[in-house]
Amino acid sequence: MHFVQIEMGNERLAENVKYSVLDNKLARFVTIVGSTRSFTVENGIKDTKAFVVTFQTEKLEEIKTMMTDPTLRVASMAAWEMSA
Repeated sequence: MHFVQIEMGNERLAENVKYSVLDNKLARFVTIVGSTRSFTVENGIKDTKAFVVTFQTEKLEEIKTMMTDPTLRVASMAAWEMSA
């Protein structure tokens, strides 16, 4: 079993990932968390939106294949194995 996090800056894309994961039965439940990421730039502080889709799956290779879709090139993924 793996825990997966996919981060992107677009809420619609996060919703699409959620439906893709659920429709393809890659996970039983999916969580989307939206937040604001702030960082310093030359003239002050810049805020951007970030959305993180998280879920547990036994089908990591299928998730990796899904991440090769051109619409997900702006997303980043992290996954790690969960111990029993």
